[in-house]
Amino acid sequence: MSDARVSLKNNVLIEEDLIGTAYTISDMMIISLAYHDIVDKPEEKEHAKNIIRSLVTEWLELVAPIKYVPGLVEEVANTIKNKLWDSIIDEEFLERIIVDTLIFKEKALVGDEPEVLEALATVLAARLEYLIEALGGNPRNTVIIHDILYGEKPGSVRIAEEVALAATLLTIATN
Repeated sequence: MSDARVSLKNNVLIEEDLIGTAYTISDMMIISLAYHDIVDKPEEKEHAKNIIRSLVTEWLELVAPIKYVPGLVEEVANTIKNKLWDSIIDEEFLERIIVDTLIFKEKALVGDEPEVLEALATVLAARLEYLIEALGGNPRNTVIIHDILYGEKPGSVRIAEEVALAATLLTIATN
């Protein structure tokens, strides 16, 4: 095992370094989005976008592997209308998406109590619904997204699919 510190909380083993990295990615993304908003020069805006894209890539590496959901990429691409930097998203909300997606996925992987996983899946679904709306979409006018957010499945399955949705949303919203 590496030298990374490991914490055990609520029967979940997560490397503190991974959580710290997720918080750092979140903080840097918030700073980059703010920078994008205040600069005027197109090359500075493009620089901010490139940083945000790189941060999303780093985050994707943290939450990998990501479950494949057939048709999800196409549906997300056809649903959301805005880029992340053109949307109004609360800083704390963005942090919760970035960090909690990792934590919730880890809880699902270690098989936490079904009731806990159901509650976490419901929380993540509500956050993703808000994110879709902030990006100019309507999750209720979809098939695959609607099934991921509101379908009747075990919590661990819902979380795995919600992680895929979060990854797809952030990837498409930044490219």
